[in-house]
Amino acid sequence: MSPPNVITRPSSPPTDDPRDAVLRRHNQILLSLAKSTELDGSDPQRAWRLLTEAATHGIGTERASIWFFDEHRTQIELVDLFERSKAAHSAGFVLKAADYPAYFAALAEDRTIAASDARHHAATREFKTGYLEPLDIHSMLEAPIRRRGKVVGVLCHEHVGAQRTFSREEEQLAASIADLVARTLDDRDRLAAENAMRAANRELEEHKARLEQEVAERTRDLAARNAENQELIRRLRGAVEQLSSPVLELWEDVLAVPVIGVVDSERAAMLVERVLEDVARRNARFVLIDLTGVDVVDTGTADRLVKLARAVELLGARCVLTGLQPLVAQTLVDLGADFGELETLRNLKQGLLHALQSERSRREQTRAHESTSTARR
Repeated sequence: MSPPNVITRPSSPPTDDPRDAVLRRHNQILLSLAKSTELDGSDPQRAWRLLTEAATHGIGTERASIWFFDEHRTQIELVDLFERSKAAHSAGFVLKAADYPAYFAALAEDRTIAASDARHHAATREFKTGYLEPLDIHSMLEAPIRRRGKVVGVLCHEHVGAQRTFSREEEQLAASIADLVARTLDDRDRLAAENAMRAANRELEEHKARLEQEVAERTRDLAARNAENQELIRRLRGAVEQLSSPVLELWEDVLAVPVIGVVDSERAAMLVERVLEDVARRNARFVLIDLTGVDVVDTGTADRLVKLARAVELLGARCVLTGLQPLVAQTLVDLGADFGELETLRNLKQGLLHALQSERSRREQTRAHESTSTARR
């Protein structure tokens, strides 16, 4: 038995729901806005112009505008109005809450106002005489602009010529565009904060550079002043050393070295160098080292003075110590210091007389020796 004939009827194509077409068009508008670089926050006015144009095309109204509350929420100011038939933008109009209390009360309720008959709707009828009728506006769709949980403005759509009903899809599109308006405010504030941060960083870097330059300049100044001070200290030290242990020519062939203060190793080396230099340069025969100005003498000092005397003797001169104070002499005895064969006299005057007498005796001996030598010839 053959199977019954099965007749397959072609299925009818699905009919497009008009709302789907509207949603696709709305989604395309929102996608285009999402991709636009004009919504980056760098130019809010340009972004608002783009959004009002998109609102009129998406919802099909003649006019779309963006309004923001002032700080005290006593008025709203028009920042951009787009009129589609004129392809023109304008701004600057102000609406005060005192003049339109019902409209501001409706905005405060944070809800969308869809007024098909705007001239008689409770929230918008206050505009009838002075605004709606002169501009031939019959229907209004107001989407609140929310930011950080607070209504900061309104996106207004105005239909002219006749009344119309706004669909749920159009209300949703209006709400989405209103959210994009709020985002422009966030982007504007973010860019302002970033610019302020960059400016602050630049100012900080400039201040840092100025401080570094000032520190460098002050460091150079301090280094220069330190060098000057070191040079001054060196000269003063040299002057003090010259004054504390000068080499004086008291008489022909007689040098005196008044010593004041402590004779340490550094000062002793300098004293030896200067005394030997003057002995050689002036061909001196006597060097009187006067210790009247020395209050403290230890074994080290005594040893250095003995070495100075020996060095002088190596150049053919005699070294005599004068002005040794009683307390210093007692200290040297207690310490067991030994001046060896070094001559010591009470004061510089006795030292000079001793030198002169010794020199006179030397000259007399020299003359006598010369006379004896002549007589023998």
